[in-house]
Amino acid sequence: MIPSAKAVEREREKLRAITDASRSHVPLPQLVNSLNRQLEGWANYFSYGYPRGAWWEIDWFVRNRLIVHLQRRSQRPHRPPKGAGWYEHIQSFGLKLLNKLPGKRPEPA
Repeated sequence: MIPSAKAVEREREKLRAITDASRSHVPLPQLVNSLNRQLEGWANYFSYGYPRGAWWEIDWFVRNRLIVHLQRRSQRPHRPPKGAGWYEHIQSFGLKLLNKLPGKRPEPA
């Protein structure tokens, strides 16, 4: 059992709404909390079976959406600090990725 393509697409739409350009004024900690809450709820619902592929796809999508969101918040694009990559920089904001959630380790697919 895996999440359907339709369920993954609906989750993407919800994540797009959270990181939409119209929400550029939302403080970053509040935005990350909204993302974490949405991701945890979705992971709880789809933790049964073998969701690893869908979780990886959603993790990749939310990281890219957050990078785009950070870069559009200002006239000057946001950049990670020197010596750090985007992945580490995004993790420093407290974003909880699905594959890293405690107690939610799906069986290998």
